[in-house]
Amino acid sequence: MKHIITTTAMATMLMAPGVLWAQQPFAIQGQLTGVGSPAKIYLYYNAAGQQIKDSALVNNGAFKINGTIANPVSANLVLAKAPGTQSRDMLSLYLEPGQITVKGGDAIKNALVTGGPVNDSHGELKRMLQPITQKEQALRGKQDEAAEIALQEEKKDVLAAFVKAHPNSVVSLSAVIEYGGFQPAASDLEPLYSTLSAGVKQTAQGKALEATIIKLKKSDIGQLAPLFSKADPKGKTISLADYRGKYVLLDFWASWCKPCRAENPYVAKAYEKYRSRNFEVLGVSLDIEKGRTAWLKAIEEDGLTWAQVIDVGDDKASDLYNVQAIPQNYLIDPQGKIIARNLRGEALDATLDKMLK
Repeated sequence: MKHIITTTAMATMLMAPGVLWAQQPFAIQGQLTGVGSPAKIYLYYNAAGQQIKDSALVNNGAFKINGTIANPVSANLVLAKAPGTQSRDMLSLYLEPGQITVKGGDAIKNALVTGGPVNDSHGELKRMLQPITQKEQALRGKQDEAAEIALQEEKKDVLAAFVKAHPNSVVSLSAVIEYGGFQPAASDLEPLYSTLSAGVKQTAQGKALEATIIKLKKSDIGQLAPLFSKADPKGKTISLADYRGKYVLLDFWASWCKPCRAENPYVAKAYEKYRSRNFEVLGVSLDIEKGRTAWLKAIEEDGLTWAQVIDVGDDKASDLYNVQAIPQNYLIDPQGKIIARNLRGEALDATLDKMLK
């Protein structure tokens, strides 16, 4: 499992403004047969680069929200069954011109959405992913990493099949991003993105995804690792360039990230085993400056004897590598080229043993 830093960082690009149409009206007509009063529906989406929030009271299970959009955008409906309450009862849909109908029982998350072609495609994707979702729920809490990996591969197959069958749908942009996961590489996204139609690529959402792919290429396998300099706990400046001539594991982590802390023993074991074979580790903490005490305590508790820097300031190393979730790492060769990424557990030892002969 991975600790997500920004759960919507990639998906937000799908809600960016577009230029397919002039502003056109939409109307969400809802009926939730099992919801009484008082209750309220909240609508969240992005338009013109801004977060938009709208709402409506639920009267005898019925609600209606009107608005205008320039092009189809991803949105969320959240149901609050009492004023001021927090709710995880959420439904994703697309805003598109015309009427969108939402029908459900006592929870909106299971409601059926009908409308135009975009919501039809979105509904088809959700149906295709439903068996995967059920398997994910069954695996929750079981700590079966092998099964989780196999399920992720199965999910990627479904997403790829959908994209290839729907090259003209903006929903496929969402599917491409979901295919890449929270730690995507350009090599994950670009092959699927290339199958999309020119019209979809020319939307603002499509252009944003293309820009992300270009950015990801800078830290993909085979590329020279972007250089940066940061301060260690004693204030000494350490640069990634200092490691040229050695194999180095660039390890992004944080004291508050439980999966990172669980991964640290594997990194420590690898460091002790291979440090005499031209191998080093550079830890980059995503703790904020106010979390410096916790950072230093974690270094001591976990026995991290290699160099550590904290990623503060405007020129963040995590931005250079487009880090969206941690733990995340990159293996860099003596020439400064990225040769592997996201080596976890015993995979780190196996990779190093193969390369450091």
